[in-house]
Amino acid sequence: MILRYSILWIYFLMCCIWPAMGQHNTIAEAPDTLELDPSVRYGKLKNGFTYYIRHTQEPENEVYFQMVVKAGNFHEDSLQVEYAHLLEHMGAKGTLHFPELKKYIQYLGGHRHAGTTDLSTWYWARLSTENQEFLKDGLQILRDWSQGIDLDPVSIDVERGAVLGEIRTANPYRDWLQEVTETTVEQHSGYQRKGKGKRADNIRNFNKDTFVRFYKEWYRPDLQAAIVVGDIHVDSVEMQIKKLFADLQKPEDPKDVSPAVLEHTIKLDGRNRYIVQADTVNPTPRLRVFSKSPNPGYSPKTQEDFKNLLVQKVYQELLLARDGNLNKQYRPLFTWTPSDQYADQQLYTMRISMNFHETKLPKMKMEFLKSLAAFRSMNSGFTEDELKHGKEMVRKMYPDNRFRNTKELAERYRDHFVLGTAAPAPDLKKQLITDLLDEIDLDDVHKAANKYGDLRSNTDFLFYAGPDISAPDSTMVWNWLSEVFTKKVEPYLPTPPVSSLREVVELPNVAPDAVRSITKNQIGVTTVDLANGVKLVLKPTGNSNFVKIRASRPNNVPFDNRREYLAAMLAPKAIQFAGAGPYTKFQLSDFMGGTDLQLLQRLDRTEQIIVGSSRADRMEDFLQLLYLYTQQPRMDEEAFRVWKNREQRWVKQGHPDRNMFFTSAIDQIRFPELPLLDAEDLDHLSMDSIYTAYHRWYNNFGGYSFVFTGDFDVNELLPVLVKYLSVLPKGNSSDSIVGEDLSIPLKKLNVIRQVNNSSESNVFLHFPVVASTDTRTKVLVSLLSNALYSRIWDRLRNGSYSPGARGDLVDFKNGIYNFQIWFDAETGKEDIMIRWALEEFRKLRENGVKEDWFEKNMDKRVSNYANRFSNSAFWNDYLSEKVRNGEHMFTEILEYETFLNYFITLEDLNKAAKELLSEKFLQKIIFLPKNTASTSELKAHSVEER
Repeated sequence: MILRYSILWIYFLMCCIWPAMGQHNTIAEAPDTLELDPSVRYGKLKNGFTYYIRHTQEPENEVYFQMVVKAGNFHEDSLQVEYAHLLEHMGAKGTLHFPELKKYIQYLGGHRHAGTTDLSTWYWARLSTENQEFLKDGLQILRDWSQGIDLDPVSIDVERGAVLGEIRTANPYRDWLQEVTETTVEQHSGYQRKGKGKRADNIRNFNKDTFVRFYKEWYRPDLQAAIVVGDIHVDSVEMQIKKLFADLQKPEDPKDVSPAVLEHTIKLDGRNRYIVQADTVNPTPRLRVFSKSPNPGYSPKTQEDFKNLLVQKVYQELLLARDGNLNKQYRPLFTWTPSDQYADQQLYTMRISMNFHETKLPKMKMEFLKSLAAFRSMNSGFTEDELKHGKEMVRKMYPDNRFRNTKELAERYRDHFVLGTAAPAPDLKKQLITDLLDEIDLDDVHKAANKYGDLRSNTDFLFYAGPDISAPDSTMVWNWLSEVFTKKVEPYLPTPPVSSLREVVELPNVAPDAVRSITKNQIGVTTVDLANGVKLVLKPTGNSNFVKIRASRPNNVPFDNRREYLAAMLAPKAIQFAGAGPYTKFQLSDFMGGTDLQLLQRLDRTEQIIVGSSRADRMEDFLQLLYLYTQQPRMDEEAFRVWKNREQRWVKQGHPDRNMFFTSAIDQIRFPELPLLDAEDLDHLSMDSIYTAYHRWYNNFGGYSFVFTGDFDVNELLPVLVKYLSVLPKGNSSDSIVGEDLSIPLKKLNVIRQVNNSSESNVFLHFPVVASTDTRTKVLVSLLSNALYSRIWDRLRNGSYSPGARGDLVDFKNGIYNFQIWFDAETGKEDIMIRWALEEFRKLRENGVKEDWFEKNMDKRVSNYANRFSNSAFWNDYLSEKVRNGEHMFTEILEYETFLNYFITLEDLNKAAKELLSEKFLQKIIFLPKNTASTSELKAHSVEER
């Protein structure tokens, strides 16, 4: 404790004497507010413009620029809804001196982005400081962001389309659930979120004068701050800021900002509320309980604020650990989720979710009482050992580099400017957190448990059910709640975690001739052939202490045997849902989380794949886990039943991961021979058929090639790999039949499919073409991919949130490349956007790229190419591709940069565009939404308060 008080005394002295050292750091704050970092140059010009400038060399040769405006969604009037967001898009797109800002910053090798919140908008760019002209340009970009945003009408129309794309939803039901939750939690907290319908209407019915009025009213110097952090000369930057921003003008009659701040501020009244919500999509009766409190992480200013935040984080870690133990079952009583996402992070909520398995009210009451009794048990009786673990978990949230890098520092100064959040010096903040964590005791945690876990005030009870299910009334719920809190709490009994798999993994002895050959090539790749048909490919790279693993072999499951193929496709999902050996999936999930392991098996159209990662010092754990899954899969009827019900729900409603859904659906369209899973298949699927398929197709390892990349020593890792992978069964000839070769179809397609739970169109255009697979062609395809993406992004942003394009070698054996374009669109507007996409594709084919584009992109590619060689992920992808295709591992690596530097000309690229960008086999695949229940059919039919 003496050390702590010594440090705080030193800190107090520094805070007192610093104003005498320079006038830049004086800022009006409450007496107990922690002082601003003395290393930052803080100042304010006569017109009210604020600046923060700080020198840091973490990392070297980098500078981070940020322009902050204290104006966001809550500053809009009723005619300006969503215009703060649209203005942010315009600023990120172009300015007075940099009309093509994104392309310019990319040319400099930098990055830029922007964001809008309720009370602020910010723009940032990260650039290199190696060229002083770049530094000057960065400051000019900041000046443009303050009052020089390009409001070109054509650009406005493009960004209106992009904003509408962001507002659109790919899953109306999911978004409806989110909107109901937000409304329930926020509406009685003094905070009113703006509705999505009003936002979209305002963008569609755009009014330029009203938009410009918002810009002029709020983008003014007294509400703006420039933040510059990086490897810079502070005095020089300050001088330039004073020169650039002194002439910014305020409006003659500036609008008052206080109404927006007051409207934004939460005001909890201590009351409980019960809401019954009709749900015509999912009739399952379920209750969501939201306990609400002010979030201590929202703008902490004082030492006491930071202590409250840390207590909350420690308490949360204790509950998360216990929640994991309590819910290690396939039908848990409840799930618990903490969140600070509501009311612009002003609220800290704890959500308790109960799914009722019975529809009769007495049965519901029993489940309610059991669930909340278990929650009360989970929320009490914490131990010193748990406290120690919780503190360690919180300490890991604050690594040293979190306090020092340019982005982190800039964001802290932004919060200081907008919210008054404390931004002390990094070393002092780190020490303060260390000292405060040491101070926290069990009494602090139990007080937090009483505060956050008391459901008798400031708690919302949201009951969902189908129209045919009787919901309890509010009197019943309040009586049930009172009964829960008058009963004695049973002590919490933790389940010991799995710490090692060694005791349950029994390996056969390694044969003397297990290793057939070991070779090492010119680029440092070691290849090992094992006697059981397994190949090991090892490439040490990077210094992250992590190893990436990818193993694959050809997919030999026969497509013409529908049930066999579907069982083989589903088997690894079902097994990982059940667990392995004596352990459930919950125990193994905890084990993987505690040891930083990842492991996933899957079957795709061409390959059986195993992907994973491990710390270098835990590779034996990874191999034991793989051995356990493949050689001792767990038979668990309850797990199978719950997993099967989940799969049936996804087949009927659509997979919640839309990217996964579209990828699978497009494969089904392009490869109709692939069996398509339907509800009837799942009805006939048995646990025995799953385990039979898993044993046949995943138990043996003949033909697998494992690629290991990352921070390891080959001589140390190889014996461990041989110990585990050489004893895996090879399999017999019946397991190695050659499956049907499904190559990319070289034919035209024009397919429209309707999908559930969508309110937008999703379009995918594929352009397969046959060409040489040599390195030169791959370089040309990569360059054309960049050019096509740039064109598609620029053209289709007017109507799409995230259009994209790329070109890849997708079939090495048959020499097939595939260019593709994808975008989302408002339903009914997909046809015109398809026309735009094809126009850009044809322009690139006919006209190629211009010389300046070619030179800039070639220079950037050459300068960035070498950086890939220290990247473990690059090597894992590259070597896996070479092994899969049977290519030489080093040829492309040795040739690629040479072609970039010396053997690709503008003429070569434009000639390649004419040859490779072909519509001969254009495949047009469109997904349109089915009719779904409208929001008006899903309204709350009662709200009662207590």
